[in-house]
Amino acid sequence: MNNLVSISSLMLAISLVSCVKEEDHISKPYDSRQIVFSIDSPAVKSVLDPGSLSVNWSQNDTIAIWSKGTDCTTKLIAVSGGASSSFVGEIGTLDTSKDLFAVYPASAIKMQTSGYTGCTLLNHSTQTGLLSDFGKYNVSYTTKLTKQVDGDRLRISYDRNPSNIFAIIKFNIKDGLDVRSITIKGYDSEGNNTNIAGNLNFKPSRPGIYAIKTGQEITISRNGDVINGDVYVFISPNSPTAATEGISDAPIISSENPAINTAAKLKFVFTNSSGKICEFTNLLNEHLTAGVLTNLGSITRMVFQEGGLYVVRGGEKWAQLSQKKDIESGSALDFSSIAIDSPAGKYGPLKAVGNHFEFQNSPGITQVLYGANLTTSACAPEKAKSDLVAVRMTRIGYNTIRLHHYDDLWQANENDTNGDTYRDRMDYFISNAKNRGLYLYLDMYSSRKVKYSDLGLDGEGNMTGAEYKFLAVTGAALADDATAVSSGHVAAYSNWCNFVMSVLGHTNTYTGMTYAADPAISIISVVNEPAFSTSWSSVRNLEPVKYAWKKCHGATLANLFPASSQSVGSAMWNTFILWLQTNGYSEMVDYCRDAGYNGLLTVAYDKRCNLDSASGLSDFDFHDSHSYVDHPSGDIPERTIDGENPLSGLPEYVDTGSSQYANVLNQRPGVPHTLSEWNHCTPNPLRGVGALLGSAYMRSRGWDGIWRFAYAQGSSNLFDTTTPNSFDVSKDEVMKASDAGVVSFFLRGDVTNPESQVSYSSSEMSIVTDKSIAIYKESMGLKTAGILSADTSIYPATILVTSMDGSVLSTSSKILLCNITDCAGNAATYTDESKRVTISYGNGQMIRISESGISLAVNSPGDYTVYELNTSGERTAVIPSAVVDGKLCFSISVRGTDGKAHLYYEISK
Repeated sequence: MNNLVSISSLMLAISLVSCVKEEDHISKPYDSRQIVFSIDSPAVKSVLDPGSLSVNWSQNDTIAIWSKGTDCTTKLIAVSGGASSSFVGEIGTLDTSKDLFAVYPASAIKMQTSGYTGCTLLNHSTQTGLLSDFGKYNVSYTTKLTKQVDGDRLRISYDRNPSNIFAIIKFNIKDGLDVRSITIKGYDSEGNNTNIAGNLNFKPSRPGIYAIKTGQEITISRNGDVINGDVYVFISPNSPTAATEGISDAPIISSENPAINTAAKLKFVFTNSSGKICEFTNLLNEHLTAGVLTNLGSITRMVFQEGGLYVVRGGEKWAQLSQKKDIESGSALDFSSIAIDSPAGKYGPLKAVGNHFEFQNSPGITQVLYGANLTTSACAPEKAKSDLVAVRMTRIGYNTIRLHHYDDLWQANENDTNGDTYRDRMDYFISNAKNRGLYLYLDMYSSRKVKYSDLGLDGEGNMTGAEYKFLAVTGAALADDATAVSSGHVAAYSNWCNFVMSVLGHTNTYTGMTYAADPAISIISVVNEPAFSTSWSSVRNLEPVKYAWKKCHGATLANLFPASSQSVGSAMWNTFILWLQTNGYSEMVDYCRDAGYNGLLTVAYDKRCNLDSASGLSDFDFHDSHSYVDHPSGDIPERTIDGENPLSGLPEYVDTGSSQYANVLNQRPGVPHTLSEWNHCTPNPLRGVGALLGSAYMRSRGWDGIWRFAYAQGSSNLFDTTTPNSFDVSKDEVMKASDAGVVSFFLRGDVTNPESQVSYSSSEMSIVTDKSIAIYKESMGLKTAGILSADTSIYPATILVTSMDGSVLSTSSKILLCNITDCAGNAATYTDESKRVTISYGNGQMIRISESGISLAVNSPGDYTVYELNTSGERTAVIPSAVVDGKLCFSISVRGTDGKAHLYYEISK
């Protein structure tokens, strides 16, 4: 194997000679006439703590660039809106013909609204030119700057001591108000006067209005005449310092920390023609927000240096991916021949036979489903691209699609710019999917908006989905009760029935069949995630539930409608939920059958759903559940994952000892089981290896169908955007690459006995079958499994090889190799390299660079050629290879021959 290492190193050196070196942005030599900011470990939310006198940046903050105009009004003009939301990149060339000032953080230019009718405080950020309204903010103080000068380059870092406060105040004095002067006073937290009149810029609304400093205060007047219109005051309390450190027009900051210049509150005194106070606004306990004001002088460019953040950039660690979403027919990435037997429905409806699926007209042959979710507008792409989407999904290796969260758009049925209605586009897509061999799964309720008034219930606007689902199942359970019907207790169920009929009774223009009669629409879920116990608190309309409780428990126990020991989790509650499920779901199933639907029926459950009463699901053909590894929580700029290592133990959905496994599979034995939502989520860097490990166990653990959540959430993600989010395969090349393994191990059934074919620990993994092999090693270096050896460096990669012609690997004439590492958006920002907390998704798609020397013990190794592929499967270059010790040897690198990122290789003869 030493020969492998040496020749691998040689070929790697040769292959990288032509690579275009992408320097890390922040490692570039700083140009002259630019300002560099060092930002250390910003917290997620902006907090300026008067106790410690420290300042933390908001992750979504910016730097505000201002110009003071040369006219007599000294109008403030915003000349640049700031940098990206995560302090990555540059503010472009600045107009040095103007006096330029920087204010940072931009969130510092916020102030609590005063409450005075004619006075509005404002924020610079939403209007170019003048200013717009302040939002509420409740902090004070700022931070000290440390300046380093190199020629005409000024570098700035932050200290923890306050040195400066400022505010931009707008008075909009309405016509008719008798306002002759406005005095602005500052007070510290103890009520002592503080100086706010150190620096003053002023923009009057009309000639003759002026502002003067009177001690530590500012007074605005018009020689005794009425003040009206807009009046702007820009306050910076410290006096300008003389030119220092070789910089003309030195920053308006002080190296001192005069406590007298900090203000905890402002008072505005308005006087009228009689000299009386006509309005007095005391901002007691409200704070001026502080920031740092810097005169940029001759600086022309601003660059940001990250301190505690981890930012994805091109360079030694990451390479830019040029993603093509569509896959070339017959390429090494085309799995359609493995997955598809078109058209869908040719063998009749899909049926549950014992613990597996079969087609009605093809008995005795087990059917396994693998696909992905499409949501909202992605369920009905524009017609010109509809077939492209269907074809693309078959070539990934999917044989099924779940159309999810389509129901609100179906209900609205609005036209697009081409005049096509949503239902017509969905008809067209279903027709294309069917012709291409894709089976459809549809929900009858997931996110459709329902008004309280639609159900004859008290309440304004739309009810929550949780409340609607609770009431719909409750109404279904009461559907045969005449009193409940006449009392309106079944209104939500009737609404559900009307929607179901609008779907199942709808005739597809392009197939000529109703949805109910089309065998390609193989699965219907009556409700998505009906979590009764967790949604109970959101139910505002209790009368139907009280009536159902009485029906379940009888008149004697009716007065115990859930309270104290009879509430959620109690024996009475569980009995009630079982009664709702048994009666409600039975009614829903009967309604779908009466509507002519002959396919499979289920309800889609997740962890929040009450599985204690699984016997209440007995009317369904199979059991459907949801399972995620590292499902994120929260929103940008603090979207978090647990950072789970999927190799530290089997994922819960295939762990026979997990509570979820026991609840889902063991409580309904003898029926098929599916995961209609499944994913190893971004940005977990091991989501690729995790999906491969989990998929190797899926069939042996009893899963008969799996749908990724999601392929694309919304039509724009089908075509336009390539920046990875949390879920979408269309935007995450690591997920797509791992799908090659899921199709091989699970759908094709390469793994028949994981106990003998799979080996893993917390730091490495191998999956070895006759037609496919996957290996991973955290410590990198050499790892061998089956006929595959990989000597990996720079970053640990998961190497997958799979036969594309159905032959065993050693004799296959076409083999796909996937070099699976990690991907993220360009300039994606995280709190640290663990990537557990996402601050910004960035833009575009970067792949983590890894390099490996590969050895494959194939028959006739000299007959093979190795090709580098792009993401559509097109060959982009021939990779040098050699035969060493009877094995095919070559080197791969994520940074490909064109300097861009490549994950895929074809090994063909």
